[in-house]
Amino acid sequence: MQLKLRFSDENSAAHSLLNLHPNNMKKMQYDEFKNMVVKINNFYKIDNLVEECMLWYNVWKNRNTSQSELKNITFISLLD
Repeated sequence: MQLKLRFSDENSAAHSLLNLHPNNMKKMQYDEFKNMVVKINNFYKIDNLVEECMLWYNVWKNRNTSQSELKNITFISLLD
């Protein structure tokens, strides 16, 4: 596989979606997270994505949840 394809904007945006998990989100600084979400939104163009993500960032940053609890949260359980 060519390096340009492996590290293309499309793959970078898709990989960044993993950082929307609360465990990864809590490890990021506000500006770092927002810049990442803006890049995702520039690629996928989802209405209100930046606003929604920043809302959830604040919710998870301010929630008293241990790292072990966060690691065990599945993406499916976040939809409940």
